[in-house]
Amino acid sequence: MARAPLGIAWGIACLGAGLRWGTLSVGDIAVATRLGGPTILAGPLLVRAGMIAALAAALAGEMQGDGFTTRTWGERAAAAGAIVVVVPLFVARGPGDPTTSLPLIWALVSVALTSVVVVLRPVARRVPGWLPPAVASAGVTLVAVAA
Repeated sequence: MARAPLGIAWGIACLGAGLRWGTLSVGDIAVATRLGGPTILAGPLLVRAGMIAALAAALAGEMQGDGFTTRTWGERAAAAGAIVVVVPLFVARGPGDPTTSLPLIWALVSVALTSVVVVLRPVARRVPGWLPPAVASAGVTLVAVAA
């Protein structure tokens, strides 16, 4: 969005999720998580720790931005879209039978993460701007080393 800072930590975390599963295609990540489980719950402990760090850094980066507090609905929608995309990449397994509770889980996790971003925004604004990208990079590096 115009005049909005780039979500560098969010980008690094999403690339890390793709690299974690060996692809940058969202459809392939959905298949991998359907088989292996949610990104933050699958794999060895160090891989899970790295993905949790990358997810936390991505959320901190979103908190530092003005996406949910801006006056334009387009920017608010983009911020909400960023949170919705993070859910299937990190928290929920890939889509399966639509009659299961998976869509409800995706929606509830999206609402929870959005609430965290909005409520903790004042705290995250005090964190140096370089810290979320650095933590996301460290998490993805940990995944690359441990995987």
